[in-house]
Amino acid sequence: MAEFYIDPALGNDADGGSIAHPWKTISKANATLVAGDVAYLMNGTYNDRIFPSHSGSAGNPITYKNYPGHNPILKGTNQGYGIFRFSVGRNYFIVDGIAVDGSPRDNSLPQWWFVWNEGDYNIIRNCPLINGTANVDGGVRILGNHNKLLNCRVAHAGCYNLGDVWIEGSYNLVDGCSIMDVGHDCINNFGHHNIIRNNDLYNPIYRVADAAHSGGSDARAYLVFDGNRVHGAAIHGMQANSPYQIIRRNTVYDNSQHGLGIYGGQPGVGSSSHSRIYNNTFYNNGGVAVKLNKNGTDSIDIVLKNNISYKNVGGFTWYENVDPANQNEINNFNGDPRFVDEDNRDFRLAADSPCRNAGAFLTLTIGAGSGISIPVVDASYFIDGFGIVAGDIVQLQGNPGLFTIVGIDYTANTITVDRPTAWTDGQGIALGRIDTAPNIGAYEYQEETMATKKSVSFTLVVSAAPDFFPAILPSSLSVAKGVVAVYQITFTAQGGFAGPVTLAVLNLPTGAVATFSKISINVTETSTLSITTAAVSLGTFSLILEGTATI
Repeated sequence: MAEFYIDPALGNDADGGSIAHPWKTISKANATLVAGDVAYLMNGTYNDRIFPSHSGSAGNPITYKNYPGHNPILKGTNQGYGIFRFSVGRNYFIVDGIAVDGSPRDNSLPQWWFVWNEGDYNIIRNCPLINGTANVDGGVRILGNHNKLLNCRVAHAGCYNLGDVWIEGSYNLVDGCSIMDVGHDCINNFGHHNIIRNNDLYNPIYRVADAAHSGGSDARAYLVFDGNRVHGAAIHGMQANSPYQIIRRNTVYDNSQHGLGIYGGQPGVGSSSHSRIYNNTFYNNGGVAVKLNKNGTDSIDIVLKNNISYKNVGGFTWYENVDPANQNEINNFNGDPRFVDEDNRDFRLAADSPCRNAGAFLTLTIGAGSGISIPVVDASYFIDGFGIVAGDIVQLQGNPGLFTIVGIDYTANTITVDRPTAWTDGQGIALGRIDTAPNIGAYEYQEETMATKKSVSFTLVVSAAPDFFPAILPSSLSVAKGVVAVYQITFTAQGGFAGPVTLAVLNLPTGAVATFSKISINVTETSTLSITTAAVSLGTFSLILEGTATI
């Protein structure tokens, strides 16, 4: 396990890759890094790509990361399929804080992708992926399993028939991303057991989200679309045609046509049968909130529950060649829900909202009992996280405790929670914390104070909080222009804190370059800070040593 450094301006691939003697290219890192290694990319523009020759392993990923405070940019627009490229068998990688920017957008270039991932257990996070061309096939293509795309901005990519994020593998997570301005869909979600949550999806060119499962009408897709903001689509906001989907807690608004289109079986994809669509907010869409279309095999047992529809042209639902008797609309609200700030699209519920405590419980218990495995009428509203994220947090009617689902048997309709509890027959189960009953719409309203207060005595022992205090010697240093200024850095600690502390220098004068012998140190370690002065103007400069740690 080693740390290496890459500097496209000052590096040399013939050197050892230390912070004092960095490499020049990512290609050198691709050929060298093995399980547990980290490559830090410094400021600059890189014209090669991340295309590793070796794999990481469980607990020892290979990491490509921006050097603290630096913003490396990969161009690589003529690199083919994947500026971040992970072939089959290239597993356990982390790419963190590295941008891909194809500007200026040149439509004469061959087709390419920002990310082409055929590997498993790879994580891409905090990466701006922007400015593809009209010839770009798409932004991010995930063909492997157990991968994560986290807190990334993906924009200006995708040709007409492909989207910005195209998922064909399974057990993948897209969380906290901003995905916008693409040639087709912001997200195309295939495979099964994929979770798309907490993303902002905006696309005035086409629609924003599509879910299609290739397993046929009897397959169980379990594609989860949760807590996303879906808005500004040139046609409808979302399209769903997979069985056993969970579409919940999304705000779908200001789309040119209907908010959500649900389709029956089509060649190569499954129907939308047995999907659970609940606690969404549909607002100001150019069509109905939800359109159901046969388009092949009719879908059955679709449940629409606790959804808000307001100011949608045509109201809540439109059944086109679909028998409404085969579906279930339960406790939806079509009217003014009294949002906190409608004009600014704050769709939380005001204190006087008619949707507060007006929702139906998602399912009911069967029989009285106690333990951790609870039989229910319908378990298909919930997930146990699929091994990707933590399972759903649920609350039983009349029980103030919160329980995490750690296992689900969808066939037997049994949920397993993280600790024992007791239940009665027909007791309601809700997602998340509720007041007296669930809300309708995407948000729960939480009172600032509880109606009932109880107290218990306890003891408090106050000791020194974990903390650290950086030190640098000498505290003041005078050198002749051209001489490297050298400092020694340590830190003292209290409250049992041992590190690590990540180091950075602020307020460097123009022309100075600062390097650390160790970018992170523990309490017993020392790092040497070297600052070049050859390109620095004469004068006195006040610098700041910054230490960052998780306490």
